This record gives sequence, structure tokens and C-alpha cells, in this order.
Amino acid sequence: MLSTETVWNRRDTQDEIISERAYNLTIGAVLLWGFAVNAWMVENINPAPIIEFRAESPWLFLGAYFVSIIAGTMIYSKSDNPGISFLGYNFIVLPLGVVLVGILPFFDASVVSRAFVATAGITGIMMMLGTAFPKAFLGMGRALFIALIATMIVEFGLYFFTGSVPGIFDWIVVLLFSGYIGYDWARAQALPKTYDNAVDCAASLYIDIVILFMRLLRIFSRR
Repeated sequence: MLSTETVWNRRDTQDEIISERAYNLTIGAVLLWGFAVNAWMVENINPAPIIEFRAESPWLFLGAYFVSIIAGTMIYSKSDNPGISFLGYNFIVLPLGVVLVGILPFFDASVVSRAFVATAGITGIMMMLGTAFPKAFLGMGRALFIALIATMIVEFGLYFFTGSVPGIFDWIVVLLFSGYIGYDWARAQALPKTYDNAVDCAASLYIDIVILFMRLLRIFSRR
């Protein structure tokens, strides 16, 4: 995640201040681009090779995934040019799209539909709460980050040593990323209204929303 301090301390030398309306519309458009690319990938890419590759070379698959995500995050977080930041954003959209292509065939359409509706509802509610209580959400940043790192470490350790992770961790991650949606939306509204910041904030929100969706898939599939 891109820290609030990182963006607030950035000088937007290549980007001008825009209206709040244009700023929020840009965030929405960038998010829609990512979701549209993912939808196209799910509809048009054969999942079989991805599933086979992930099964045969799980560590290589995971490594390529994280390299692309980290590269994309570094590109958009270090750049003050909206075009370059958008390029970095796509380095995140594509690997997450590949993951979605590889996992959605394992879920019933009803599960996918429920997860989609729940994700949209949670996203809308958390954005409204982030708008209504910005100081409260901005104060959560450090706690959310520490809790997320701790959860990831424990999850990875359990999976590595036991081969499975208790379902309670899916609920924990859902709570964390619901909080992150409110935090990242509050942060977006507190930043200077520039195209580059709009792209950066959309990238953070995109990650929050997609991870929330994937965890809800797992929760609903167990019902």
C-alpha cells in the first residue's frame, strides 16, 4: 500500500490541480478500466493453461505475480506523471486478472454473483463512511498496515507448514480490506486534486476491492 505520507509529500510538478468533480471522475474511470480489463480477460482467456501452470509451478506463478504487483506499485507510487502512473496501474491489473481467470471456474455462478454484489455494497458503504468520518479512517492507516502484515505472515506460515489456512482468516482479510477501502477513499479526498493522485488512489482502491472480492468468493463458497 502507498502510504499517506508518501503521496502528501510528493510534488506534483507535472500535474495541475483539477476540480473535485474531475478528480473523482478520474478515480472512477481508472477503476472502471481495471474492472473492464479483468472482465474481458475472464471472458476471453482460456483458464486451463493458467490453472495447469499454477499447479505445476506454484512458486514460479506466485513469484511472477508478486514481481508484477511490486513493480506496478513502485511505478505509480514514484511517478508524478499520470500517464506513467497509469502504466504502473496496469502492471497490477493484469496479474490480478490472471488470478481471477484461474480461480473463477472453480466457483458457481451464484457464488460469483453474491460476492460481486457484496463487494459493491461494502465498497459503497465504506466510501460513504470514509467521506463522513475522514479523520477516523485516516487515523487507522498504521493499525491496518500492521494488522495486514501480521495476517499475511501467519497465513503464509500456516499454509507453508500445514498446507491449509483456517477460514477465519478470510473474514479477517475482509474486515481489513473493508477498512482499507474507507481509509484509501478518505486519503484520496485529502490529497491535492491532480490527475496523478487520482490514478494513484484508484490503484490502491482497485487492489482493496479485488482482494475483498476474492476473499468473499471463498467465504460464500463454503456456505
